[in-house]
Amino acid sequence: TIVVSKTLHEIEVLLPSDKFYRCQKSFVVNFRHISNHNNSEIFFDNGEKASISRRLTAEFKSAFRDYIMRYNMEML
Repeated sequence: TIVVSKTLHEIEVLLPSDKFYRCQKSFVVNFRHISNHNNSEIFFDNGEKASISRRLTAEFKSAFRDYIMRYNMEML
């Protein structure tokens, strides 16, 4: 847990959008720590999970797919 005196939106705009994603009002997730996902939840490498807004499901999948493609290219 991190305590800050900024809104989540203020923090979100400081983060690189190609590595972080706001999957609902309460969560900004780091793509690097996602181990799996389905249409309603994101699962992290530490066993935690977060809900995906139904409105953002397709956008999240596209952003995560782009991240995976970039990451795989960097590994070559």
